[in-house]
Amino acid sequence: MPRGPEFTKEEIQLPYTQDLLEARVIGDSKAPKIPMYDGMTDLYDHLDNFRYAIEGCDANEVTKCRMFLTTLKGPITSWFKRLAPKSINSFVELRKVFLERYMIISDWLYTANDLSTVRQLFDEKLMDYITQLNNE
Repeated sequence: MPRGPEFTKEEIQLPYTQDLLEARVIGDSKAPKIPMYDGMTDLYDHLDNFRYAIEGCDANEVTKCRMFLTTLKGPITSWFKRLAPKSINSFVELRKVFLERYMIISDWLYTANDLSTVRQLFDEKLMDYITQLNNE
């Protein structure tokens, strides 16, 4: 049966530091059974699903990093491949760069309570109200 091309470690550029690459995988390193993330769904849901899926497998940092990669697909995998070599030393760092890249960053974050108190004034024109809301 024909096989695909074989790759050496040098040919596969992972963004992990040497320490992380050489660390021993601890815990169950099977790919978690969660939907793969392609950037079209909520990234916090994906991170939560990943955390719940690996919670019982006693995974160390290297295991988490390697397992997380198996949950990405499409443009997210391409993003991962472009991370600088030796730039990731832990799952915390990987999570941080993932969030920085795919989270919409806002200077001000409103809570549900904040939004529930917003009211249009009785004599305020709708367009003025919307303009003011957008400028907040």
